Amino acid sequence: MRKLYALLLALVLVFSFTATALAAEPTAPLTGSLVEQDGAMVLTLKAEEDTVSGTITVFYDGEKLTFKEVKVDGTLTSLTEGDGFVTLGYAVSTTEAFSRGDTVAELIFEGSGETLMDIRVENFNENNNPNQYLPVVTNPQGMTRFKDVSRNAWYYDAVEYSAQRGWVNGVGNDLFMPEGNLNRAMFVTILGRMEGVQAGDFPVSGFADVDEDAYYAPYVSWAAETGITTGMNETEFDPNGLVTREQAATFMYRYAGYKGLDTDSADKTLKTFSDHTAVSTWATDAMIWATDCGLFIGTGGKLAPRATMTRAQAVTVLQRMDLLLS
Repeated sequence: MRKLYALLLALVLVFSFTATALAAEPTAPLTGSLVEQDGAMVLTLKAEEDTVSGTITVFYDGEKLTFKEVKVDGTLTSLTEGDGFVTLGYAVSTTEAFSRGDTVAELIFEGSGETLMDIRVENFNENNNPNQYLPVVTNPQGMTRFKDVSRNAWYYDAVEYSAQRGWVNGVGNDLFMPEGNLNRAMFVTILGRMEGVQAGDFPVSGFADVDEDAYYAPYVSWAAETGITTGMNETEFDPNGLVTREQAATFMYRYAGYKGLDTDSADKTLKTFSDHTAVSTWATDAMIWATDCGLFIGTGGKLAPRATMTRAQAVTVLQRMDLLLS
């Protein structure tokens, strides 16, 4: 399980521009650069390793930009345009493979000004690999999605990964508040968004302290119905209570079981943390699993199981969870 997780995690983290606490900085198979030219935005995608085929999806701000055309030095095998995205396939013969530094594709958009683009690569060289995301590509002004999330921050990749997928939206005013705490309602909401829960399908939670009109109500209802949460007791969920690290691990442990993952663990990792005895009895199985499969790696040899989880920590472990599920 740990080897599988490590492999899947690496497939996404290869696109980091900066080293993180999770992995050293490897080379991305493609890199992107965005420049403004004569009233248009030109996105250039270059190979970082030999490639003969692949599928690339570019997500862009449809309110600022309009896709105009794509140029491929090879065969354009497919082209799909949608609201705020364009997907293209490319292919060349093995004798004409793109080498490092070669331009694979050039996409031209009508519009100008500061903007952000997300880029997804699939089936690189016909490998049936999970979706791989490059870091957000910006124009030369250096815009970032959230003003308080630096590209050098250890959690930058996880924040972008989560925002790209619509799991998190920030706290307003283009801020993410990475060191802010996360409550139980928000953590379950992110899990529900990961799962693609539709609000109308889970109208009633059954907990007296969950207002049926609250944004998180359908996600709490889904989590209760699937056994991901049992609440603080039979009638209370405590939505505004700050989620602790061991609570988060428990939510994820149950979610993994709900998704059909094997959550039996050999307990090889938990006892390596100096504070492993601080884990609550009810959270022990979850923490054994979460540490064995690498979701929780601790800091300075400690897990701090009863500490409240920050927003940056939450998106980091949830990114790892999503990769594990892949």
